[in-house]
Amino acid sequence: MQEDTNVDNGRVNSAVSIADCQAACLSVPGCDGLDWNPADPVGRQCWLSGTWSGRKNVGHVPGIVHYDLVKSCGGTQPAARKLTWSFMPLTVIHIIISFPSPTLSLLFQT
Repeated sequence: MQEDTNVDNGRVNSAVSIADCQAACLSVPGCDGLDWNPADPVGRQCWLSGTWSGRKNVGHVPGIVHYDLVKSCGGTQPAARKLTWSFMPLTVIHIIISFPSPTLSLLFQT
């Protein structure tokens, strides 16, 4: 998580919560992060970043929080996709979905 940070050329998404914004990023090919701007109107608070985006403006955009999506693979069995969200202090949600391929962990890293 990077406070007061955004990525140029983000794509606005109509998500109305951080959880919806997270899900939107996971469903968009090439998405590798998101910006959350609580000051924007509802339906324009979630901005997805990815292969289409520009530079990251670290510490220059007051009130916006940027999250990077970090992908890593492991080889433990049974194969599962593990999504770990840690967007708010002391709040972590783990979701495990089994599928028939090597383990793939998707982690939004703060």
